[in-house]
Amino acid sequence: MSSLLGAVRAYTIPAVGFVNEGRLFVDGRGPSDVEGRTRLLRMWLDAGLELGKPHVLAS
Repeated sequence: MSSLLGAVRAYTIPAVGFVNEGRLFVDGRGPSDVEGRTRLLRMWLDAGLELGKPHVLAS
């Protein structure tokens, strides 16, 4: 992940990561799994990139 973030920053590529909260927490996984997933999100933010939440459009 750090090489991807480095390339995005080096080439000033605009990027937004979308977080699906329902997939952030996985049944049967312990706290260390959640910490790893949130650490990844923190790396994204620390690289100066944006996080967003996807929205579902109802018809």
